[in-house]
Amino acid sequence: LGKVAYEAFGRAGLQILNVLMVTLLLGITVAYISAILSFCQDITFLKDHVLLNAAVVGLIMVTLSLVPHLGHLSHASAIGLFVLLSAFVVIAGYGILKENEQQFPMQVWPDSWSGISQWFGILVFGYGVVPLTYNVQESMKEPHRMVMATSVSLSAVAAVYVLIGIGMYRLFPDLQSDIVHVLPQSGMLPVITRLAMIGTVTVSAPLFIIPCAELLLGGGGRFSLTRRV
Repeated sequence: LGKVAYEAFGRAGLQILNVLMVTLLLGITVAYISAILSFCQDITFLKDHVLLNAAVVGLIMVTLSLVPHLGHLSHASAIGLFVLLSAFVVIAGYGILKENEQQFPMQVWPDSWSGISQWFGILVFGYGVVPLTYNVQESMKEPHRMVMATSVSLSAVAAVYVLIGIGMYRLFPDLQSDIVHVLPQSGMLPVITRLAMIGTVTVSAPLFIIPCAELLLGGGGRFSLTRRV
């Protein structure tokens, strides 16, 4: 993307694009930290330590982001997918046990400025894969299969999001915030589920932080550990 911007608009266009991309990627990282802190609010021994929680999470994210390239995080991504699936199973189980038979018409389009803001945020997040494409491709064993891998993965993700979204909406029709908040405040299983979600989001953040470093310093991750820090 930087090469395209440079050819079209020169050095100024390249710098503007880099600033926009770093702003987007760091904005997503901030949203990740915010999500983690919201998960912590439902855990008794973590809810009163907001600044400490943010500091610890930030330190872990920075440490994980010191790897040479995104390929080193492949195992963490695989574990994260398993955790997400398990979390949805747990949440759905509580919804089924709750036997919530109350039905509401599904609201597809936003009906307020707040709803428009959230809707726009979801769209931006959904297209967040675009600036990561080249970073992921460079970390692949077979980079030439990037287009096929992207097509398959995004199609699968879209299908799963639709199924889970509609399913969770039927189980929790009055849901107004993060789906994890519907879990009970007490009990071993809800706490473990929230901690697992915190871990998953934490190890996912380097997917956005590492490209920032590569945009700022260049070299495709080949710069020294000191410069990465």
